[in-house]
Amino acid sequence: MVIVGIVALFFMGLFVLASINNPAEKRKEIERKVKAKKNNIERKTTDLYAYTTIFNNHNRILQDSIRIIKTTENIDVLERRINDALEQLNWIISEKENGKPITSEIPLPQMLCNFKKDANSEIYRVSLSVFTKWTDKCRSCKTSRAKENSTIKAFKDIDRLLQLIQDTEDKNEVISDVMKFRNLIEDTYSDNFANL
Repeated sequence: MVIVGIVALFFMGLFVLASINNPAEKRKEIERKVKAKKNNIERKTTDLYAYTTIFNNHNRILQDSIRIIKTTENIDVLERRINDALEQLNWIISEKENGKPITSEIPLPQMLCNFKKDANSEIYRVSLSVFTKWTDKCRSCKTSRAKENSTIKAFKDIDRLLQLIQDTEDKNEVISDVMKFRNLIEDTYSDNFANL
């Protein structure tokens, strides 16, 4: 029995030694390593493509939101798009902080600050639109009840816009400017209501 075991070990050793010294086995081992490296490169390429696609999607939403913010007069749309843009900008900043290869012409925190200032300008623009629409509506209203409803809506819209103002160095100035419209509505309505 012992002899059979020794002979078996001897042949196994010869087989291992033969496979190591066998050029065909060496070639297969090299081919396996090359294939593994190729698969790794393909996986990394696929991962990079997937990440690029994800990044481009975030950037597209950001750019679309900025474009819509600059043109809309609908407060619901303005609010949703400001929130969308902030979400996308914060995601991009987070990815950069986590080591992703993101570059931009200006530093990302500065880009966020610029966006907030621009958003405040658009909030002011929409508040001016609310005031203008209120003025036009009141001129065409036939009854005091219609003027009152229009005024209540204008107050609600201005109050919503005040809530959207972003935290920037000029936040208080923007609040003051938007409040001027609210005060003009209140003063105008009070004067007109007193004359009814």
